[in-house]
Amino acid sequence: MHLFGLPERRYSIFFLFVFVMTTTMKAFFRMVAASFKSESAATALAGVIVVVVALFTGYTIPTPTIPGVLRWITYLNVRSSCDSRFVYSQLVCSPCATALRRC
Repeated sequence: MHLFGLPERRYSIFFLFVFVMTTTMKAFFRMVAASFKSESAATALAGVIVVVVALFTGYTIPTPTIPGVLRWITYLNVRSSCDSRFVYSQLVCSPCATALRRC
């Protein structure tokens, strides 16, 4: 079965990473909603944290240029971890990359 043009093994890794990111973000939003009484305060905090997560994934601001004080955000960022592992599994572990390494 080739779904999205990916073989079974690579599709299952893709599905695993998407599932992990979805579950983590859902748990995060539920935690923020449970910790505040008003909806506006929870939405404001969740919005700020989502922007910080998006900035520190390593694409908007490259990881080597992040100041040392803020670099810990990249280690806690689940989206950054899943994105980098997904790219590694799709590009480095692909049959084309394996064939190129043999040459």
